[in-house]
Amino acid sequence: MIDVSDFLSISNVIQDVKETDPIIIAAVGTALLGVCAWSASILVSRRSKGDGGRRRVRVRRGKAAEPRVTQDALGPLVDAIKPHERQILGDDLARLIDRHRNKRFLAFVVVTRTNVNPFTFAFLYQALRAQNRPMTEVHEFQVSVRDANELLRACVLKQPQA
Repeated sequence: MIDVSDFLSISNVIQDVKETDPIIIAAVGTALLGVCAWSASILVSRRSKGDGGRRRVRVRRGKAAEPRVTQDALGPLVDAIKPHERQILGDDLARLIDRHRNKRFLAFVVVTRTNVNPFTFAFLYQALRAQNRPMTEVHEFQVSVRDANELLRACVLKQPQA
């Protein structure tokens, strides 16, 4: 009959560990550490989710928010622009809005120095995004599609009739 105590003796285990190559011990230790870290990360990620998927939030339906920029507010700004600059602004806005139609569910058009006329860039930044930051530091900014459409309508309405 085989005695199990001979196989599980602590002194035999210690002797086997002493005879094992240190590289093998390091590899096994690293593998065990990796498995423990991976298991802990899964446990933490599952606990952090909590009951987030079970809660239901009611969304209040209401009328759409009014645009920040209206044709009445833009009237004096657009009137101050020369007719040929108004045409440039309108063309740039139409091109930006047309590019936006290729993207789904985006509420903003991106205005960069390279995709519009310098006059358009300066006008849009001063009229819609004026902040304490100097315009020379700004290379791109976002304009809501709704504001861009309102501004385009104002430009089109102010065009001289031929």
